[in-house]
Amino acid sequence: MEITNILLIVVASISILSILPENSDKARNILAGAGVIVAILVYKGEPTHIIYDELIKWDVLVLIIFLSVFVDMLDDMGYFEYIGIHLVKLTKGNQIHLFIALGGMMFFMSAFLDNVTAIILLSSLTITVCKRLDISPIPYLVYQTFVTGVGALLTPVGSVPNIIINSEAGISFSRWVQVMSIIAFISLIITTFYFLRVYRDPLGKVLSDEKKEELLYLDPNQVIRSKKDVYLATSLILLLVILFILAEKLDVGIEIMAAGVAIITMLVTRTQSREMWAKIDWNTLFFFTGLFIIVGSLDYANVLDPISNGVADGISDYPIASLLVIIIIGGLISTSLNNIPVAIIFTSILLEVAILLQVADSSSFGDQYWYAVIIATNIGASLTPIGSIIVIITFEVLRKSGNEIKLSHYFKVTFPLFIIISLIGFAYLVILIEIGFI
Repeated sequence: MEITNILLIVVASISILSILPENSDKARNILAGAGVIVAILVYKGEPTHIIYDELIKWDVLVLIIFLSVFVDMLDDMGYFEYIGIHLVKLTKGNQIHLFIALGGMMFFMSAFLDNVTAIILLSSLTITVCKRLDISPIPYLVYQTFVTGVGALLTPVGSVPNIIINSEAGISFSRWVQVMSIIAFISLIITTFYFLRVYRDPLGKVLSDEKKEELLYLDPNQVIRSKKDVYLATSLILLLVILFILAEKLDVGIEIMAAGVAIITMLVTRTQSREMWAKIDWNTLFFFTGLFIIVGSLDYANVLDPISNGVADGISDYPIASLLVIIIIGGLISTSLNNIPVAIIFTSILLEVAILLQVADSSSFGDQYWYAVIIATNIGASLTPIGSIIVIITFEVLRKSGNEIKLSHYFKVTFPLFIIISLIGFAYLVILIEIGFI
């Protein structure tokens, strides 16, 4: 192996490991590593245009930018809080109903919106409601945190790993939903019953009528300017979903559709352009850009070829077993590393595997392997603060509310569920293969 390739591996490894500590400046560390990677590529004599032509995934960045802007503008209208308060009031203080309602809302928010925004919005509402009812928010937030990964399975925009994977897999929005909707809803049902069982004692507490009356003081109309905003926001969300479905037929990328709806939202809500751009989390975008350069350079320099060859051999000789390996190993790596770089690495490997298998004509490379990575990166990331920033946010929200939770308890509770859903996801994909659906 060339010395420059060894340097690429060392720099990439150090950069990715540097983002693991909770208090690390992830964007700074990744950008520093990307800078060194670029210097190595220039030293090798590689043309600099490959950095922005081949390594950086611009469609992913555009989609992330405009989806986050769209969600933030709806949030400013008070839309999500309005829906959440209405939902809470409908439960009338019944803990089981409240638990299921908040989890269901998180499921759908995670499927279509930015997960970070979803957990911040719903965790705030959950803390408020639990304080009024004098109950522990821990069961609710642990459940909601895991549900973010489950809900993300439903659509290609449900999480950043989904967006990254789909940018290369090229699965249409409607096809993705067709395949993943059943496993997403099955996983939601299993997750709900699992946590109802785990937290049966605190959730079994019957609240007094006096406590239930506290919910009457929650007024959804106080968080919006008028009912017209609710109808407008609902219409914009429906428009976004419809355009995502039509994107393939119109031969337009879903990132273009997201940009169009975000601009329409800016116009109809009369949001100033400077306000819209101020909503963009540039720090996160710099992080993704650096990450694309780092992992993309490994793929460009063929450093990942040995792994790709091994995966190709495994898929060729043991296609069904390879599905299980990808789901379990990918999930565990997402848990101990971070699901975003894992998604980028797996995407690069599977693209190379697809080429190898087509050339060798020894096996057919189907979409089932993409779906296996989707299950792995979304479910596995829900196990530790390292796997996803969603878990970090939950821990911080609980700490600030005086309900601190130990990582050992969280992992002990969620790990069995990760295994259960991973195995069910594997069985589900095998069934779809057998009936010829994928």
